Amino acid sequence: MKPLDDLSAEDFEDLRIKLDQIDVSIPPRTQRRTSRHREAWVARHFLETIADTDLLEYPIHIKHQDRPDFLLSSQDSTTGVEITIAEHVNHARAEALSERMDKNNDGRLSDCIYVPVYHPDERKLSYQEILKSVAGEMPYPAMGRELEDNWIVAMMNSVKKKDRKFESSGFKKHDRNWLLIYDNWSPFPSGLGDHDFEGLAKELHGSKLQNTFDKIFIFQNSGRQNSYKLLDFSPCSTEYVEYPIYDFLLKDTVITEEKIEGLGGQTI
Repeated sequence: MKPLDDLSAEDFEDLRIKLDQIDVSIPPRTQRRTSRHREAWVARHFLETIADTDLLEYPIHIKHQDRPDFLLSSQDSTTGVEITIAEHVNHARAEALSERMDKNNDGRLSDCIYVPVYHPDERKLSYQEILKSVAGEMPYPAMGRELEDNWIVAMMNSVKKKDRKFESSGFKKHDRNWLLIYDNWSPFPSGLGDHDFEGLAKELHGSKLQNTFDKIFIFQNSGRQNSYKLLDFSPCSTEYVEYPIYDFLLKDTVITEEKIEGLGGQTI
């Protein structure tokens, strides 16, 4: 298996064949996982999903780099793709602690794990508080639309953070500039629906972000085992598009240690 560093494809079938040969295995958080591991995983499955759409032009050349993370080059244009992971620091620390506590040493979270409600501005918890959250000793019930509203704020914060990076002098601009967010924020994303996605689209449209990224994609677990969705937002529009996901995870075996039993999903 090869890393996703540099590849070319003549058409969408050629691209999917070559992407299928790419190594996107991700080690657990406690075993030297890097941002490039996560970027490659997200990019591969994103590209597999949009391979047969008018978003890509062929022949195409794909390069893993920095600022932005990926460069997509065709005969007529270049597209920069910046990738970010939307997650709360307390969630990341809870997963890492769960791995260390795992008696089976298989990198999986416990079968019964309490998923707290994360607030975008919530402080960083102490080690003892994280330990309690992993053990399910810090119940905090969601009130009303708390989960949904927190998700919209978290996605906007992720976009604004990358917007500042986009405007920096070291970030190269291209004909098209895309932001790809892997949504590792929502513990129960199946509870999100059209109303929430429309709310995010309106927030993006009403912001100053219309002058930065042309498209903002959110790659999200749909709440069912090995089931994902790709949402496409344009800050210049109040509408969004949902793409059918290429059924890649049914054949993947490389990161099953990251699957959360009971929540029916897979996180990176």
